[in-house]
Amino acid sequence: MRAIWQGILLASAVLIAGCATGKLTYVKAGTTEVERKRDENECLRSALDHTYRAHILIPIAIDRELYQSCLEARGYTAVRR
Repeated sequence: MRAIWQGILLASAVLIAGCATGKLTYVKAGTTEVERKRDENECLRSALDHTYRAHILIPIAIDRELYQSCLEARGYTAVRR
């Protein structure tokens, strides 16, 4: 019985830690919200996997490294919030 409670406690700790990491956002000094959203959208479009472009119901694959490098090339820094 003690092993079950230890397992539950461990699983709870992992879930709480995962939720506590926060959302990754990109910031750049002197940039307006409109400019930031425009840059994010352009980088997102460039990071899409266009293999399934004709299929509406298939989930879209995003190359996260390409997205991040695109924003960093524009002067943005990743910050957890």
